[in-house]
Amino acid sequence: MINRSLIRIKTVQILYSYLLTRNDFKLIAAPDPSESTRDTMYSYEVYLKLISLLTKLAGRKANNRQRIGLPGMIGRALADDPIVRDAMLAHRVATAGTDAIADALVPVIYDSSLFADYKKKKEPIMAEEVQFWRVAFKSIVEKDEAVDAAFRRDKNYSRKGFEAGIELFLESVASLESDRGSYLNAKRALGESLQSAYDLYISLLALPLRLTQLQERRYDEAKHKYAPTPEDLNPPLRFVDNTFVAALAADEAFNNYLEKHPEADPAQWRRADELLGSLLDVVMASDIYKEYMATSMPDFAGDTRFWRDLLRFEIMPSVELADALEPQSVYWNDDLETMATFALKTLKRTGTSADGRIELLPRFMNDEDERFGAGLFEYVVRNQTEYRALIDRFIDTRQWDSERLPLMDVVVIMTAIAELLNYPSIPVAVTLNEYIEIANTYCSPKSGQFVNGILYSVMHLLSEEGRLLKPLPPTRK
Repeated sequence: MINRSLIRIKTVQILYSYLLTRNDFKLIAAPDPSESTRDTMYSYEVYLKLISLLTKLAGRKANNRQRIGLPGMIGRALADDPIVRDAMLAHRVATAGTDAIADALVPVIYDSSLFADYKKKKEPIMAEEVQFWRVAFKSIVEKDEAVDAAFRRDKNYSRKGFEAGIELFLESVASLESDRGSYLNAKRALGESLQSAYDLYISLLALPLRLTQLQERRYDEAKHKYAPTPEDLNPPLRFVDNTFVAALAADEAFNNYLEKHPEADPAQWRRADELLGSLLDVVMASDIYKEYMATSMPDFAGDTRFWRDLLRFEIMPSVELADALEPQSVYWNDDLETMATFALKTLKRTGTSADGRIELLPRFMNDEDERFGAGLFEYVVRNQTEYRALIDRFIDTRQWDSERLPLMDVVVIMTAIAELLNYPSIPVAVTLNEYIEIANTYCSPKSGQFVNGILYSVMHLLSEEGRLLKPLPPTRK
């Protein structure tokens, strides 16, 4: 339902925002062995071991009976950071033994006055957690006898190197005092934007129900006003008796979704009464409505087609709907065209079904699609240095300054490279066409041509090196 074209667009958008504002854990680079002392090399081992230790301490409880665990935001952020994970894998010997150290430390930190004070905070923010762990490592971890004994067992141990490693660790942790632009937040935003797109799909399907209910209320108010007219007492009922809307109102899955996701219900939007009133006026002034009310007794297919035509030609293109979507979600105006297509498809399938049952489209076609965006995002973050080097390799410096390339162009190409290298089942031509189209839509007027040229060169290089595990598209004559 949320197809790969939309997933690609959202991944590029979130990556652009993340790379523009990123404020992640600043992992210090390993020292050059040929230019470093033994203490310097050992201090880096201590630094990595302490990072690993923090991920093991995060969220832990001293025993299962306790309700609150140690602060966990930073540990989860580090554990989910692909750059940190790669560093831990590359230095497995240096980070060995942290599970045993963590087991010994948990009750010590848990029973400390530091943690007792921290537990009093109702909703601690990232900066407060950073401060907690910096104090905990300086005042508890560094001075703990079990920790000291564990580090002394290392053949490279030196007190000077140990203290220097602690300082490196505290410096890196301080970089997380703000989680704005963090990797964890960016991945969360990607998931939220995809969820929001599905909410919009449900919202569009809900509009016929909410507009019908509003018309019913208008009829009821007219009947009970002072001195109602014959028309007030006997209004035409075909619109409110629409059989498709009745089926929608009775559909369990549809109603359960609206209950769990009230943001998808137009009746819950800001200034909902004003919006629904304006849209109902648009509907009743339309030729589609007038023709429908003038025809003979309805059938289910005709009732469904009526609402499909109203949504397609009157409601979705309306200024009223566009103005209402923007305050609800920053994503919805961009998503409207795609989600409208799926809403109309649902109505078409419903109108031609044998039993008249509403069949909502699933959020994703399959599990692979559900993982697709997060996978692309992680591949780009983890390999952005390599992908950027590939781009720079083919920059024509007579036309382009590699240092001044628009970031959105770079993000589009890096995401395409990630897809070329890591998704062998997606044809190369599909990848090229999708990202050139994204560049044409979301970048500058010349971006499509630029992205096309760079990707063409990159894909041929990757193929020659044996890294592109799928055939190239035929060369255009």
